[in-house]
Amino acid sequence: MNGDFAKYLWAFILLTLPMAACAQEETISTPELTWQQMNTALGVPLFSDKDFWQEDVTAVGKRLQWPQESLTKTLCSYRLYAEGEQKFLGVKAYSMALYGKDGKVEDVSIALCNMGDFSNWALSTIDDAKERKKALSLDTKEEMMNQFRKSYRMNLEAIVKNLTNALGKKRRTRFSTGPERVTADRWDWKDLSFMLIAQEDEYIHLLIIPKSFADSEGKLKSISEDDLKKLLLPNVEKRPNGDVVITQIPMINQGEKGFCVPATFERLLRYMGIPADMYMIAMAAETGVGGGTRMDILDDKLYQIVIKAGRRLISTGDGLNIYTISDYVNKGIPLVWTLEVDPEFYQGKDSAMAKRMADRKGMTDPKVWKEILKRDIKLFPKPEPNYLEGHACLIIGYNKETGEMAFSDSWGPSFQERWMTIDEAKALTNGNLKVITW
Repeated sequence: MNGDFAKYLWAFILLTLPMAACAQEETISTPELTWQQMNTALGVPLFSDKDFWQEDVTAVGKRLQWPQESLTKTLCSYRLYAEGEQKFLGVKAYSMALYGKDGKVEDVSIALCNMGDFSNWALSTIDDAKERKKALSLDTKEEMMNQFRKSYRMNLEAIVKNLTNALGKKRRTRFSTGPERVTADRWDWKDLSFMLIAQEDEYIHLLIIPKSFADSEGKLKSISEDDLKKLLLPNVEKRPNGDVVITQIPMINQGEKGFCVPATFERLLRYMGIPADMYMIAMAAETGVGGGTRMDILDDKLYQIVIKAGRRLISTGDGLNIYTISDYVNKGIPLVWTLEVDPEFYQGKDSAMAKRMADRKGMTDPKVWKEILKRDIKLFPKPEPNYLEGHACLIIGYNKETGEMAFSDSWGPSFQERWMTIDEAKALTNGNLKVITW
């Protein structure tokens, strides 16, 4: 019996040795990089000797030299549209954004490969207007897509290789980007997680988030109705001239892309305390090359994430009018407005809106302003909607005495607050107003 036992024992040891060796191999990890080495690997001075999540976000933005995009009492962001000139992890980066909350870093969002950015960058390299128009032909678009697919595959391979060399073997994980749940490649360093999200031949996006948030797979914290009201009501500003305006809405600059819908909803979601990223929203909504968002798809996906966060996404259903606008604005709730733009009226330094805002600056007496408005309306007749110029923005205020509403475009700080009459807005409106509420 003792001899048989010895044979079985040795057989067991011999059989388990390879398994033990494999297990030992898997526990071997890449030595942890210093913050200086991480900055070298990334190609930007993102980190310092301080705890990243406790570092002053303004100091990080200045160190990166990314322009400040937005600043409210609690939220801020810094964004650099590098247009393919700046490299991150060894490949061209198109948009690099740093988000902060309560003065600390909240997350980092890097668009490393995106068809919308790629096509706009490619067109911007063509100086001649005729050649740019030619580049929009179907044949050239197909050629551009082929170039993008090649760029996508090369970039993805390089990014994975560079992250693996720096941080060791990746692992596959599920993660909620907000509008949808995706599969991501994940690398951890200290208390950070690098989440690489790639959609075949469409986009490559990197999120740098707290490790605890990655561990929860992006699960959001719900908020009660009372807490949400306390959060929003202090943002309503009532001015002596009759203007009632929602303040503290973060700004997003959508860049040259037609990302007005994703950018508008990112602003709204972040204002309502829900983390969001316009690139992730755009991809979830199947936003096309250069723009064009499937609202039917987006509505369903946003509805799910808003419900999980303890809020509701609804359509007002009663059209654009001063009573609906004032009802929501008085509660600190912005409204999403979809419209068809009249470019001569709405956009550009010589537009009616540009002149209107110059005249309205410093308005103190609504009765005097109403007379000026009458003159302006005679000079610039009611706008004519152009169905090729679809747009979305936020309605953020009203003035009952002058019959105006305030709106905010996602084109940077200069477009944070603009005004037009309700009648002018009705002429451009396309679809119901949408709100996130309790």
